[in-house]
Amino acid sequence: MQAIENFLSKISTMTKTAQKYSEDIKSELAPDFLALDFLRRDELGLSRILANLLDPKGSHGQGPVFLELFLQQFWPEMIPHASNARVKCEATTSRGRKMDIKVDLTPRSAMVIESKIWWAGDQAHQIKDYLEELKSNCDLYRVLYLTPVKGTRPSKHSIDESLCNEAIVSGRLTLPGPTDLRTWVKECISACQSFRVRSFLDELLLFINKRIIGEVNMSNSSKIAEQAVMNKENLRAAMDIAGSLDSIRRKAFQEFIKKLSGRESSIAIPEGWELTLDPNIFDTADSNISLAPRPREDAKYSVVVNFGRKELGDVAVGIRVLLPVVDNKLQNDHKRDAQDLYEAIQESPINKGKLDLPWWVCWYKFPKYIDWRQPDAVVAMVDDDEGGMVNLAITELNEVISFLEDKKLLSKFVK
Repeated sequence: MQAIENFLSKISTMTKTAQKYSEDIKSELAPDFLALDFLRRDELGLSRILANLLDPKGSHGQGPVFLELFLQQFWPEMIPHASNARVKCEATTSRGRKMDIKVDLTPRSAMVIESKIWWAGDQAHQIKDYLEELKSNCDLYRVLYLTPVKGTRPSKHSIDESLCNEAIVSGRLTLPGPTDLRTWVKECISACQSFRVRSFLDELLLFINKRIIGEVNMSNSSKIAEQAVMNKENLRAAMDIAGSLDSIRRKAFQEFIKKLSGRESSIAIPEGWELTLDPNIFDTADSNISLAPRPREDAKYSVVVNFGRKELGDVAVGIRVLLPVVDNKLQNDHKRDAQDLYEAIQESPINKGKLDLPWWVCWYKFPKYIDWRQPDAVVAMVDDDEGGMVNLAITELNEVISFLEDKKLLSKFVK
């Protein structure tokens, strides 16, 4: 244990040195500035960028090179058809659905990229319909289901599990992640002959690393890496730490759940309600710390702190719908009731929320550490001070419950 403590102390010293170095060069290099932050940051915005790069006739002027490199990763046998490919954003299916990116490689072969890179929810039967659409028009086809975590499958209401397994085994459905995207962009940079386009690709690579993958403090990492390779003892220790990062985050989150459970008496839980703490939130793509009427058939809504991505990214606070949602639709009377509740909330200090039916009555971004994958946020999980996650979660839940009680809105949470 003492050896581990000594090593962590050395790492802390190295990190502080790297941070000081980073501050010294910030005015010259502006490492936190990303031009793409000022553009549209959602699935459609990224899809438009990818579609232009994949298009042999795109404004990048590099012909089919980028598409060939993409196919090399995801469909190598189709590389000979890259030159004549036709690329379209939001291609419409016969059922009126819009596919994020469709690449027609030959008259009878196509590749579709469905981007869920910001954890957009699946529509009912979405991937099943895409595969059926392609099957009816193509001899060869493939759907790339792109998510923040490689290997993430579409939800069961998007495609039946057995059909999903069959599509994956046959190669008609693949499950890439942002690291695959990063590999492709790096190869595009190497192959690009235009300085201007290469500069854009550099910016895209930084955006993927920081905003999608979540890598931070790259200069710190570089300095630590320099020290790590100085000798085999340093390298072995650094690799041990790198291999334990997920374990550290998981342990921090378990500690947060334990601390929050111990502070349950600090939460103004209404009579007949209960707090639900899920110890497995770290491993799921969309989970909640939920405050709701005790399990009963007539419960309609819950107040939640929602972790909207695996590994604790995109934290939000809001009022979530508990009733079954069928085909992304709510019954008219329930929809009117939810809208009435939302309008009443607009009079409150929690009116930061927005109406987002059918899944949410309203939600708003957590006021601090929105992305809990960042190092400072992981530290905050085990922090007992005012800025720690436990106190922040309690404060947010109490603020919502207090308003609902004052306005006598709790009755709307049950039928």
